[in-house]
Amino acid sequence: MSKSTSQKKPPTKTQVIATLSLVTGLPKANVAAVLSALNDEIGKCLTAREPRKFVIPGIIEFRKEFVPARPAQKGVPNPFKPGELIDRPAKPASSKIKVRALEPLKKAVFGDDDLSEPGERDYITAIVGSGPIYARLGRIIEGLKHRNPDMISVARMFLA
Repeated sequence: MSKSTSQKKPPTKTQVIATLSLVTGLPKANVAAVLSALNDEIGKCLTAREPRKFVIPGIIEFRKEFVPARPAQKGVPNPFKPGELIDRPAKPASSKIKVRALEPLKKAVFGDDDLSEPGERDYITAIVGSGPIYARLGRIIEGLKHRNPDMISVARMFLA
């Protein structure tokens, strides 16, 4: 059996820069500098104590949220083996980055009709690692555009 090659890969950083350069008429170096500055500005806003929020108008919203520490628990039912009890270790407090697509982007990707169902609101949580934020943003948008079932199930899980 041969593997299906029908799924496209998300655009790379170079492809994004080339496309933006072509559309805007700016040199690639300037477009790369703008994306780098955007990445730095998002990082500054999210690492500061306030506002812990950054919005690219009409496209996406980034929010940094605090997750409180979870105490250790003894004798918790094991969800994978009914009847067995397990001990859960303590979990330290942490922060995570939530990324949410805004209405104009959703309308551009899904059209007006698809936004009427409340279950179809895509609220994506992305833990931002060491990579650039806009690379992860591109993967999120591509997942939404192609209605990747994994992305939709993640979105529904966080809406619940």
